[in-house]
Amino acid sequence: MSMAEGFKCPACAFRMDVIDSRSATVNEKPTVRRRRKCKNCNTRITTYEMAAEHDVEDLRFALGSVMASARAAQSALAILLDQYEPLLTRKDK
Repeated sequence: MSMAEGFKCPACAFRMDVIDSRSATVNEKPTVRRRRKCKNCNTRITTYEMAAEHDVEDLRFALGSVMASARAAQSALAILLDQYEPLLTRKDK
């Protein structure tokens, strides 16, 4: 979801408006507390926004590395299963 789309209501997925915004502190970190109200169903929620501790590009790189490793492991497992499936399904005489 991009910032231009706005925050969507968890109840009906309609766009929510900010009705109050103020500074706050959560776990000794500066945050912004926002009260939001759905334009459609009038659901109200509170959200807290804080600065990211890590650069998004660093996180993407790390996730990409993890995903590449997972794909390699999945491929290796598939090869092993193909090789050993006949042994597993073999009926001894």
